[in-house]
Amino acid sequence: MVYLPAVSLAIVMALIAFNKVGSPQYYCWLIPPILLGLIVDRTRFIPLAVLALASTLLTQMIYPWMYDDVLDVKPLALTLLTLRNLSEVVLFAYALALVARKRRNA
Repeated sequence: MVYLPAVSLAIVMALIAFNKVGSPQYYCWLIPPILLGLIVDRTRFIPLAVLALASTLLTQMIYPWMYDDVLDVKPLALTLLTLRNLSEVVLFAYALALVARKRRNA
């Protein structure tokens, strides 16, 4: 049970981070592993929950509202897209670190 939130979050983040679409609908996949993680290990999952929320908000800003600005190569839209992509990679790396830490402790 201790591994489940971290492993499921790592799998979901791999699917999101390495997908070429980046649709906002994919971010609802983050809800179950993060909620389970907050129940099982609140102190380690609070930063993940905050970062996931920020990443979700950035995605929501980019795709429905600023997608034309991304296509027109406007700096603000590209900066938000870059921050969103970096947050995806950080979430994936943090989830992998949690899996490795839990495995080492076991």
